[in-house]
Amino acid sequence: MRTHGKYKIHFFLSALILFSIAVSFSGCGAPQFRSPMFQYNDYTTWGPNALTWNGRDLIMGDRNLVMEINFIDTERYIAVDFLNEVEGYFRYSRDPYSISSVKNLNISGLAWEGESASKGYLWVADSNNRQIVKLGNNYEVIQQFDSPAEFPRGLAYDGANLWVADAKNAKIYKISAADGSVIGEYQSPIKTPVGIAWDCEGLWILGMDTCKTVTSSCYTPALIKLDVKSGKIALESSLPGQITRPSAIAWVDGILWISDSHTNRVFKISA
Repeated sequence: MRTHGKYKIHFFLSALILFSIAVSFSGCGAPQFRSPMFQYNDYTTWGPNALTWNGRDLIMGDRNLVMEINFIDTERYIAVDFLNEVEGYFRYSRDPYSISSVKNLNISGLAWEGESASKGYLWVADSNNRQIVKLGNNYEVIQQFDSPAEFPRGLAYDGANLWVADAKNAKIYKISAADGSVIGEYQSPIKTPVGIAWDCEGLWILGMDTCKTVTSSCYTPALIKLDVKSGKIALESSLPGQITRPSAIAWVDGILWISDSHTNRVFKISA
């Protein structure tokens, strides 16, 4: 009987240790929130296709739909198994809006021009029509021109000019916000760029790189900061393991918001 009781004590202590490890490890989960862009009954492998910040709100885009949210509280999780338990919190700054003024619009990049949410313009990269579109405060079309990128994916505004990534040809273009003319062209250090963001000093590029394996279908998430003066990599950063299919990026005061299309989540990462 004493031996049996001894085993019980050992089992209890082992279980307590494992529980303590699990609790302490859970604090290391990546901060994130579940995007409202898709519901549970929607396509499970889709997520926000574009992100930007207007000085007050995080703006998300996908298809022809735009959502503006604020008061964001993130939650942490370790693995995909916990996805249904950690939603995070936010509120809409205004109702989601479907942009119908641009036929066959597919939002593949967003950028904000302006000092505040009420005084500015929303730039949109449209991969279906291969165009860059400028929208007013009520999402009315103000300007549009052809994109130099064959498959525009990701958009950024540096205070004077626009930057657009080409996911097909691994190019990054600097273009005039006045007429879309090409000012500069860079080879993307990432094979498939899917999002870009300007941080007042350089350009962050998010995407997928090929793995060092013999299989052509092997890809790995990648994040770098490009020195636009030299065209060389200024910083290479790793991503949380929960991000397997990055889809968009926004820079906000030293914080990178990165969306994942596999989980329909938006992650908060220190730049």
